[in-house]
Amino acid sequence: MNIKIILQAVNTPWALLPSYAESLSLMVHKVFSGEIKSLADDDDEDTEKTKAFSWLINSEGQIVGSLEDSEKDGIALIELQGAVMKYDYCGAAGTKSIAEKISQANAHPGVTAIILRIDSPGGSVSGTQELADVILESKKPVVAYADGMMCSAAMWIGSSANYRIASSKTAVIGSIGTMCSWVDWKAYYEKIGVKVHEVYATDSTEKNIQFREANGNNAKKETNYEPLIKTWLDPLNGVFTSAIKNALPNADPSVLKGGHYVAEEAMQKGLIDSIGNFKSAIDKALELGGGNKTTSQNQPPKNTTMKWNNFLKMIGISTEVTDAKEIKLESSHVDSMEAVITERDSLQEKVTQLTSERDQANQKVTQLQNQVNTLSQENETLKAADGKEGASGAKKDGDKGEPKEVTDAMSMDFQKELLEKV
Repeated sequence: MNIKIILQAVNTPWALLPSYAESLSLMVHKVFSGEIKSLADDDDEDTEKTKAFSWLINSEGQIVGSLEDSEKDGIALIELQGAVMKYDYCGAAGTKSIAEKISQANAHPGVTAIILRIDSPGGSVSGTQELADVILESKKPVVAYADGMMCSAAMWIGSSANYRIASSKTAVIGSIGTMCSWVDWKAYYEKIGVKVHEVYATDSTEKNIQFREANGNNAKKETNYEPLIKTWLDPLNGVFTSAIKNALPNADPSVLKGGHYVAEEAMQKGLIDSIGNFKSAIDKALELGGGNKTTSQNQPPKNTTMKWNNFLKMIGISTEVTDAKEIKLESSHVDSMEAVITERDSLQEKVTQLTSERDQANQKVTQLQNQVNTLSQENETLKAADGKEGASGAKKDGDKGEPKEVTDAMSMDFQKELLEKV
């Protein structure tokens, strides 16, 4: 039997469903009476070992690793099941362990968001506010998935999330209130011959006064719960309800009276945001976390490791370097080189464009030169034909014709005009 569990059960006020409190009281009675030898399952080989309650999952809900050793990206899934306790118990994680996992998820560079899967009737006030504060301060969004029950202390914890989803219409939500219960063993002890004595120091007149009054250990021998309510339960409950009002400012004020509700009514009263399956919780977590991307604040630092040959290639040296070594560069140096590379690529595009334009111009020059050559040949042919005709028929028609020098000059002018166009 784990003594820490008993101490947590009997030495702290509770925020949980009364029906669950009654079952716990019965269980504690059976432990003390010897009917139950252990609070663990009979087939549990290691009653002290906490079972796994956190994983890294992908967008399909498949486990891809643990928060401790996985380098993959994903969503952190953390479970809160059973009674809320500050410390681990019977294989279940306490609020301290859950808070540590949430902090670990925030430090994991690949975690996009966090899903806190809750199935709890509530539990110990001790440790509850601390976990709720860790959720409120989380840098990564937290989705509370009420997988059956999210009541009292568990409601306090779930209210701190960025979004709350109930798993079904039959999920039980709420029970925002504080209670304290105990068993009066006096009659039982008297029956078995046991007498309990309480002795206080002279100046300790106020010590345990609330419980002494509640147990009737006073001058009147009458139970008086008022001191316990006014000096302990009411102040604790005030902290609880203030936390709910701060986290859920639009919730119906009636929810602060301790009632618990099925999912649809809880949604109408502002305790949850929607009803859906686990995939809907994943989708909401991805939406709040920005898909598969992490914020710039949570992105890993830029890789500043570079192979020697890649560095030489970047600056234009193609010589092979067989003994490749790594060099460390400052992030600002890498940024500067990236800017140079970008400018180089831009200039390279311009060079490619100008080279193409040059090649097209050269083709056009070649075409025009060919035209000039063709026209020159035609001109020579015309001159030859004109010479023969001038020799045989000029005097016959009484025409002297043009001198040879004039014809050559006209031909040269024509070629010059074509070349100028080119």
